[in-house]
Amino acid sequence: MTLLDRIGVDVGRKLRLEEAIAWAGANGVRHIDIQLDTGENAFTRFDDARCRGVREALVRHGVR
Repeated sequence: MTLLDRIGVDVGRKLRLEEAIAWAGANGVRHIDIQLDTGENAFTRFDDARCRGVREALVRHGVR
């Protein structure tokens, strides 16, 4: 693993989780930190379908 592979970005609540994953993948960022307690990213807004989509996007984009 290179140093570049270890760099992450704190997205906070600026983007919807799915958008943050796609942005990270497109920009070579492998790790994101995102706030999951408010707005569109509030855990209470996640159903099974959205969770499945997030997991698939993480794998597809190589993001953790």
